[in-house]
Amino acid sequence: REQILRGWGKRPAQLREVHHMRKHAAQMPHAAGRKLEAEAFCRLGLLYLDVGKHAAARRELDRALELAKKARDVLVESEALRLSATLLMNIGKNAEALDLAQRALAVIGESVERDHLLARAQALNAVGNVHVHTGRLRDAVSSYAEALVIYRRLGVRRFEAATLNNMGWVFVGLG
Repeated sequence: REQILRGWGKRPAQLREVHHMRKHAAQMPHAAGRKLEAEAFCRLGLLYLDVGKHAAARRELDRALELAKKARDVLVESEALRLSATLLMNIGKNAEALDLAQRALAVIGESVERDHLLARAQALNAVGNVHVHTGRLRDAVSSYAEALVIYRRLGVRRFEAATLNNMGWVFVGLG
């Protein structure tokens, strides 16, 4: 539900939904609650990232990363790292952003489970985005191409389209 509200640009309702998610996490058993709370902090960090509140986004994403590690959930850990990389890229810290995006990729590993493949593709997109920001366009194409293969394999058309768009802009830059 929170993702739908994000898509509609309903920020106050999205914020209420994330806070409800955190409250629900507090009532769950310890490990499951930590995971859900980490996911909530990721979504809160993304909300703050969307509206340009970088300090608040960083705070929430750091909390998400800490909780994901405690819960030993590689998917949420990867998401927190990927979103943190996006944040750092947006504020011009490209070297740190690349490091975090590559860590997000490493955390996922080589698993072929659907959720892990999707997280891998999203991390590859983040790596590609950082390469674009640093002018390493050929490296960006390579990252995007690998992500595209995964999205096609999974049948995730929306992300496939976004990746093709990213690749198109890179090809425009390459001439």
